[in-house]
Amino acid sequence: MANLKHWRTLLLLCVFLQGNHSNSIQRPRYIDCQDSNECAGGSCCVMGMGRFSIPTCKTHQEQNEPCHAGQTQPVNTTVIYLDGAVVDYTNVFVQYCHCAVGLACDELTSTCQDPLSNPNFNFLN
Repeated sequence: MANLKHWRTLLLLCVFLQGNHSNSIQRPRYIDCQDSNECAGGSCCVMGMGRFSIPTCKTHQEQNEPCHAGQTQPVNTTVIYLDGAVVDYTNVFVQYCHCAVGLACDELTSTCQDPLSNPNFNFLN
């Protein structure tokens, strides 16, 4: 009976250590951000379109800069890099940050524009 208790204790210790080890894994140095909340005000975490894209903090898009019409929400994804690193990303944007405060992505031009300067802003068909 004492032997069974010994093995049970050893098993629990192994599970505990494994859990602590997985939480202590640091992200690779080449990763600038994993979440837009890590970026300074007026910027967000952006990843490119490539398979092994490395996200970086970028400033919000300004007037006449490109944007994705209809894509206003960040995404969550996991990327497995060639060095074996598995990185979970939350609250990241694809290709561009959203438009800066006071600007909106124009659906026709896919650029950030001041909606108040557009005479058709509130026009209903």
